[in-house]
Amino acid sequence: MNAHFLFVAGAVVFGRPPTVCGTATVRDPMLQAGNEVAEEPTSEELLQRRWPMPFRATVLPSGSISDASAPGLPVLHRPRFHQRASLSEEPAKIKSDEEPRRSFCEPGNGWAMDFEDEFSGDQLDTSTWAPIMSSGKMSHVAPVDGLNVTACRRAECRADNIEVSRGALRLRSDRSDTNHLEFSTGAVTTKGHRAWSDNEPYRLCVSAKLPAGGSNKGLWPAIWMLPENGVSEQCLDEGEVDILEMINGDGKAYSTYHFLSSWPEKSCGDFDTYHKSVAHAEQPAAWGSSFHEYAIERTSDRIDFVLDGQVVRTVTTDRSKGRVLSHSPFYLIINTAIGGSWPGDPDHSTSMPVEHAIDYVRVVRQTSKNKSEKASFARRQQRREAHQTE
Repeated sequence: MNAHFLFVAGAVVFGRPPTVCGTATVRDPMLQAGNEVAEEPTSEELLQRRWPMPFRATVLPSGSISDASAPGLPVLHRPRFHQRASLSEEPAKIKSDEEPRRSFCEPGNGWAMDFEDEFSGDQLDTSTWAPIMSSGKMSHVAPVDGLNVTACRRAECRADNIEVSRGALRLRSDRSDTNHLEFSTGAVTTKGHRAWSDNEPYRLCVSAKLPAGGSNKGLWPAIWMLPENGVSEQCLDEGEVDILEMINGDGKAYSTYHFLSSWPEKSCGDFDTYHKSVAHAEQPAAWGSSFHEYAIERTSDRIDFVLDGQVVRTVTTDRSKGRVLSHSPFYLIINTAIGGSWPGDPDHSTSMPVEHAIDYVRVVRQTSKNKSEKASFARRQQRREAHQTE
């Protein structure tokens, strides 16, 4: 959410910052030389928009929302398959004409469960998650900023807009009762609690149903990751991984990798000079009424973006383009920002309240057996290629 990208035949352009407990990057669409684009922009107008104004805020103290389960009590887990079904007042049911979709983070076949939150209780687990808080008032403009800016934008991020119920994490966005052009929203992050490094390959999966219904003008739901490096609130050193973004309910699930081509030779290089991005967009069916699984697989030499188990984009180190993948741990942010230079501001037509529902977050790690098998396969491939060139 820090850096935004637009898709234009053969190149990607973005620029926008994220928001967390602390500071992070802000994202908005920008046309820049060197960016790779995978799709047409949603409109010519987006190419002309610049960065939004960020605002300052505070973070809710850890522990303000209690842990979801008592120590020592057994936890019941739902089957680890992805259900293409709508979430209502009752537990989601699979439609008769749809088959269960296996999660990309299913344990087995060389992968072991590292972390999972099935949101089966009625409280947010504060050992993993922290609510992002903001005042909803922007005070300055910056391409990269704190999570209180990038995850919220025009809206006030509030703990009251975060709920765990009916088997899901629910982030509610709404307008003020007294002023229809003032908004509140919900956002959470694992920053300071949990982050994942690539010392062992891992997959991270989020099953989400995005805000929908009527006009979605100004809505910006996102699932994204930033490096736990101490400067992700100041610059894009070590990159930003946008697993999923959608603006204005346009039906496009954007997957984007933002980076500064100046890193690692230079720390926090000038954004306008060095910012680049690689992006892709897909159009999942029934994105607002069914759950889809948005995921990444991260190794020491690549990041795969995955939608419903299918790899849609791969990013690797490419020094010719100034792209060097980081090995730092990355933390997770899930939010619905309102406003910003990419989607534009909401207006009286924007449907409220709306909900960003998360069925689960799962992380699996590659086991040593699977790694050795892949390494052996890679060596055999190298030997074949070497033999073919002789």
